[in-house]
Amino acid sequence: MSSAAALRSQIETALADRIPSALTPAAKTIREVMCTGIAAIDAVLDGGLPVGAVTEMIGAECSGRTALALSFLAQITNAERVCAWIDVSNALSPESAVASGIDLKRLLWVRCGVQPASEPASPSQDDFALPEKYLAPPAAKRGLSTIFSL
Repeated sequence: MSSAAALRSQIETALADRIPSALTPAAKTIREVMCTGIAAIDAVLDGGLPVGAVTEMIGAECSGRTALALSFLAQITNAERVCAWIDVSNALSPESAVASGIDLKRLLWVRCGVQPASEPASPSQDDFALPEKYLAPPAAKRGLSTIFSL
């Protein structure tokens, strides 16, 4: 046995009760994928985007990232699954989402940042409103989003 193999064996034996397989890499997780609804993208992605994972879509303005995200959300919600949209720039249009085929009853929409002054707060929001200093400032870039699919 080589010295490296002997050393590895000694380390794994010493750590066996605290850290099983300390030097053995974890098996690669193969996640289920779901098609995005855009055949060309699904071909590049080997079937689609992973389900049960966080997917961040970034790109230049007007690059199609929102259209791709909305198409993917429509696929997920039409399959009667739930998902979340983390809207860092408060840019999601519920009307566009419905027009894209998304079932809003299956979508958790997390809006980040400060509520714009042009939108009046509902009475229930006033009861629990935090001072602006405790809220995150609006994002510098518009349109960045993250999708969680379950």
